[in-house]
Amino acid sequence: MNRDVRTCGVSRNRSTEQNGPPTGPWLAKLWTFLRLEYERKCREEQAEDGVGVEEVVRPLGGWCLLPVKVGLPANGSDAGDRFLVPIGRARLVLDYSRAGIMSQPVRRCLTKLGVPELDTDMLDASSSSSSSSSSGRHPAHFNAAAALPRTLVSTLDDPRAIIRALGAAACGTTPAPARLSRDECFVVLRYFAELVDSWQDDTELHAVLRSVAIHVTVAGKTRIMLRGRLVK
Repeated sequence: MNRDVRTCGVSRNRSTEQNGPPTGPWLAKLWTFLRLEYERKCREEQAEDGVGVEEVVRPLGGWCLLPVKVGLPANGSDAGDRFLVPIGRARLVLDYSRAGIMSQPVRRCLTKLGVPELDTDMLDASSSSSSSSSSGRHPAHFNAAAALPRTLVSTLDDPRAIIRALGAAACGTTPAPARLSRDECFVVLRYFAELVDSWQDDTELHAVLRSVAIHVTVAGKTRIMLRGRLVK
């Protein structure tokens, strides 16, 4: 699977055996190695607090090694555009693997707005294929490549992270986010309203949320940003 290695819309190549962007199997091996390294450090660490995952991946923070999907599927594909983002920006990526069915409308809206989703399918499939071919065991026994990335990214349980991810997506240039319908705007706003106690005291997050075009006028026909506007 060929991927552009991109950060903030800028393409950067990293050499592999074929002198191109990292492939799915290569990334699966990398994340499996990092997980094993993390487990080794945990066994060796004697302190009560143990070792944080961030400590293990910190040296790779600027490397575009986190596979994501951005946008809705198109032209019969099973996912939107696929990219690699820097590990240091992992908190701006979402993982929906533990989200319930009631969260699907929110997930679809965030996807339309360009919030990147962790590509666990690619990691798990590549890890399963590689492990099964080398050992002969059933692929279901080998789907742990995505385990460590899941601990680094955000989920719908953290609306503060969602606001920051929306702000980053709104400032991005690739790909351009889709426009939400009136009802979809209400879905996103209702999500934040239900969890308002966890973010209402952060004025920085207020400013970020105003910069996202999810606010509906009285007429209900226009989705606008509140930043820089006088709304009556």
